[in-house]
Amino acid sequence: MWCGRVMRLMFVFFMFMPLFASASIKWYKWNEDKISIELKDYLNISEMKWPVTLLRYKVDIANARVSDPKSFELIDETGKSISYQLTDLEMDKGLISKATLCFLSDLPSGATRKFQLVLRGDKPLSSNSSHLKIRSSAFSDVVLNGQVRLEINKKLSSDDRAIIVKLGNNTKWLGNLLLPERENLTDYQVMKTIDGDVFWEYHFRFCFEGSKKYDLKLRLIDGMDYVEMDESMVGFNTNDQLSLILDWNNFKPEIRYCPTRASQINKKGKGYTNYQWEPIEGLLLEKDGVSHPKTNVDQRNKEDGILPFRLSSYHNWMTWWRLHTAAFWSEKTDQSVGIYINDFEKWKDPSYPLWGSKEYLSVEYYYKNGQFYWKYPLVEGTRSTSIALYAHQKDRELVDQTNKPLVYIDYLRRWYGWISLNKTKDWILDYDSDYSMHQPFYQKLNQHHLKPDPKGVLERLKRNVKEMATAGERSFGPTPVGAREYLETLTPLLEVSESQFSKV
Repeated sequence: MWCGRVMRLMFVFFMFMPLFASASIKWYKWNEDKISIELKDYLNISEMKWPVTLLRYKVDIANARVSDPKSFELIDETGKSISYQLTDLEMDKGLISKATLCFLSDLPSGATRKFQLVLRGDKPLSSNSSHLKIRSSAFSDVVLNGQVRLEINKKLSSDDRAIIVKLGNNTKWLGNLLLPERENLTDYQVMKTIDGDVFWEYHFRFCFEGSKKYDLKLRLIDGMDYVEMDESMVGFNTNDQLSLILDWNNFKPEIRYCPTRASQINKKGKGYTNYQWEPIEGLLLEKDGVSHPKTNVDQRNKEDGILPFRLSSYHNWMTWWRLHTAAFWSEKTDQSVGIYINDFEKWKDPSYPLWGSKEYLSVEYYYKNGQFYWKYPLVEGTRSTSIALYAHQKDRELVDQTNKPLVYIDYLRRWYGWISLNKTKDWILDYDSDYSMHQPFYQKLNQHHLKPDPKGVLERLKRNVKEMATAGERSFGPTPVGAREYLETLTPLLEVSESQFSKV
């Protein structure tokens, strides 16, 4: 008998992956003297292993009867105390009733992680192993997490394009986030809204004439080589032609990258050096190509310097211009910077276009006369992105390992955005199923004449889930075309093979 549970886990994980983003919220309630949390990998596929990730759990701790968020200790299955934060506190008569428990954890393939939130009692606070540090002055906060450095300006200079935030690595400032406009700015506020051993968050608010409001949140997580960026825009329209500018004034990339655009040089070759990466100004084509992306329209920057691709949330077919990630690097300095969509649920266009995302909400990239910068248009809606700063060696190592033209920014998008552990931990993949209750949909329609093949179903499901570990949403992974295998073959094959599955 082939294990029906394993089949079901992989089928549900792959087929309905996009639908689980809005999984119902589970509350963990204080029971006697603790809250217990189990984090388990049900797939047990060696390639599927989640890196250290910021996890959030909703907790009901009213019965603990404490007022101080630091009254607790979080311990793992070995008894080791680990860093945590409580956010989103709800108080009742001076006591914490509900909160969000935040901490960092990985999840290796087939592994189980167990955590307990207990009262600390008289024990001293555990030693702080966090890389999060801050240097404050009257004018700015410099915040570090061990990988990325931000300088938050509390007061704006009189410049038209005043610096809001500086971004850099541990040794060098690389770019400046610039004020969209000063002329019609009526109010500017910035405040640190969350701090602790796990992550820090700053909230910026810009108010402009005409009831235009722009809210920006920057989130720096301990040890991560990216900063999360959530934006909300109200009262703007495309005619305003306003944009937040990220000026990479101290970074000179030679290469530009987004998925689907790099091509192999030698079909039998392997590794990073066997791919043709696009120069920042595009490939010089001897003649216009006959297929994308080797055409002049794909390669040439426009007169104003805008590159021929942009960050966009979705499109209904294979695209070389609207993608979820982008990266830029310098071989000379071994520095890469990149961007990816972090949370699709926080990327909202109120017009709800059906076929594909409209360009007005997309992040744009520019390069002209040696100046490199990004534009974040201020239009009605919300965006959720992450900006990554890391050693270019990570790009090279990843391509050498997978022999796919997907670089480190795609790794970050996959494991921290697309199938983030904070998202998949809430998916219910293992549940009781009564096969006798299933109605044979495909057999009843008499549209398929397939023979049962439980072994074949298992192998194909494992292959598809395994490939996700080195894939992107639009490259080497699930796509509208790739979904046909499920609709045309795997789903009906699963149905006719179901009677031969075991229930364990």
